[in-house]
Amino acid sequence: MSEVQIRRTFLSKCHCPVSFLHLELKGDVLVCSSEGIYPQPAVTWTPDSAHQTQTRPMGDQLYSVSSSLALELRPPQRFTCNISTTHSWKSATYSLNPPVEMSSDVTLPCSSSSAPSAPVKSLSWTFNRVQSVLSRSGADVTYGAPWRPFVERLSESGALSLKELSPEQEGEYLCEVHTQQQNYISSTQLGRTKEAAEGPGAPAAVIGVSVCVVLVLAGVVVFFLWKRRQNKKAQNGAAEEQQTSLEERGDPAVLENLLQDNVGAPEEIIRRSSEEMKSTLTQKFKFLTENIRGTTEKMEFDEGFIELCITVGDSGQNHQEHEVLHMETQSRRAADETTVPCQDMFKPRPHSPQPIRLVLTKGVAGVGKTVLTQKLSLDWAEGRAHQDLQLLFPFTFRDLNVLRDTQFSLVELLHHFFSPSKDLCSFQQLQVLFIFDGLDECRLPLDFGRTRVLSDPTESASVHVLLVNLIRGSLLPSALLWITTRPAAANQIPAECVSMVTEVRGFADPQKEQYFRKRFRDQATVVISHIKSASAASTS
Repeated sequence: MSEVQIRRTFLSKCHCPVSFLHLELKGDVLVCSSEGIYPQPAVTWTPDSAHQTQTRPMGDQLYSVSSSLALELRPPQRFTCNISTTHSWKSATYSLNPPVEMSSDVTLPCSSSSAPSAPVKSLSWTFNRVQSVLSRSGADVTYGAPWRPFVERLSESGALSLKELSPEQEGEYLCEVHTQQQNYISSTQLGRTKEAAEGPGAPAAVIGVSVCVVLVLAGVVVFFLWKRRQNKKAQNGAAEEQQTSLEERGDPAVLENLLQDNVGAPEEIIRRSSEEMKSTLTQKFKFLTENIRGTTEKMEFDEGFIELCITVGDSGQNHQEHEVLHMETQSRRAADETTVPCQDMFKPRPHSPQPIRLVLTKGVAGVGKTVLTQKLSLDWAEGRAHQDLQLLFPFTFRDLNVLRDTQFSLVELLHHFFSPSKDLCSFQQLQVLFIFDGLDECRLPLDFGRTRVLSDPTESASVHVLLVNLIRGSLLPSALLWITTRPAAANQIPAECVSMVTEVRGFADPQKEQYFRKRFRDQATVVISHIKSASAASTS
């Protein structure tokens, strides 16, 4: 039998089960999706409704599936999506609950009467789909930073009791429950109902009598009302002028009341997290350090940084020569190749309409890969480049190695390393860049063939599972990634995951002289002359 026939025979006798199901409301369309399945899956909705389903082959005879259901957002509603094969199935239920009237103490339901009977793996509550209220995994409950004082109780069924609420807490509350086979999503709107806003209605007859009485009395009192209004006009004008003066002077009490109107808005949370992240990265990367003969010297980053030569594509060399000699020869080759500035790394290349999602940058030890990642991070933090990004997360593989045996969700991992992100519980709709520096130092088992597919940022897994699925694009498919490595370790990343390969070639000749003049200053001319003489001797 041929290899193809053997493969088909093997697949016909085994299966790749439905390992996850992702359910998301986009506007008024409910989208149910999964991938990495064999044999071809089927999708059903309960209640049976008109839907659009697309099933596509992924390669290796695996399938991905996506089904969309248009909704009329009139609660109460409940829809269940089921994805199944002959051997496996998973389902997810979306419940749109009736709105709950705003009061100081409320209890919000987590699901409809048919609550999950299987053991619950995880449960979470979010506010306006962005801010984490709390999450429960087993017996452990973690609270979002501003929400602990408002949570009175979380029941076994997941119902959330809140206390001492104010108008800032009006909005959508989303409960998500995950079991082994099923997911439950429950949406409840908390706010003033129409009846509460209008107040209790009076009977029509009473209103009619009241109007008649007012009309009769109006003719009698109109003169006195007019006179009274004239008397108070001057007093009111003086009070208004004083209030305007307080606001214009920036009276603290007035300004505090004005600012409180925006607290808790999702856009405000994202903006605040972005600003805090920029401040953190500026403090972290604003200095360059250089170790010379056991002495560490520190200088302003912009003062010490020299632009490095980055070329597009792979030189294809095995790099067997000494790395210092390799840096010299590479800088000469770069003259005839396409270069890309650091700030243009993720811009589409000419004659290629495909967006760039993952950039793999290679370079020998000490050529400046880490400094480049610091440069890009600092440019974003100080507003010089990449301002379309809302958040930037720079990791090193050394830091990730320490967590090799620890379970995190992607959201928890980001909260662990980057405290400014702790008010965010979802990064799905944000423009995010992940930097992973030093792939050659990675001690995580990056097995792209055997690692399970994971698409839920709130699901816990080993760090290598999160990393593999970020690189695949299963987790946060809209996120950008930049990975740096020595050439020998570059083949750990599958070619189909990489949008563009670049190579750091070190300094071109003008940049070398610029570096030595900054570094040695008064002795720069002697050093440069010596290096040129040594270079000429080595090539003769």
